[in-house]
Amino acid sequence: MKEKARDVVIDDEVNAVAALETLLREDGDEVAGAHDARAGLALLERMDADVVLTDLRMPGMDGLELLAKVKEIRPETMVIVMTAYGTIESAVEAIRRGAYDYLAKPFQEDELLLRIAKAVERR
Repeated sequence: MKEKARDVVIDDEVNAVAALETLLREDGDEVAGAHDARAGLALLERMDADVVLTDLRMPGMDGLELLAKVKEIRPETMVIVMTAYGTIESAVEAIRRGAYDYLAKPFQEDELLLRIAKAVERR
């Protein structure tokens, strides 16, 4: 049986957050969602998340800036950066800055669930 994870989903696309929350809850995880980086950081102040799923491109604070702040307040939290605008350079930069994984949108649901499970195991 898979270990239940505590996930935070941060994406400026409301529908993306809702879809991921539904998928992860159906998989047995505890999930909280936010529509911008600041709201996501506020969630992390209150919740010891295992995994943060964040979009790379967001207004205000992008996913790489958010990644740095997550690593400051919750260094043990695994961060998976997602983007529809993926490049090799942005993937390398995300991993270099401490992301656990990098996922290009659109992705297969099974692939996301597998990566989250591996992140939880690693944590």
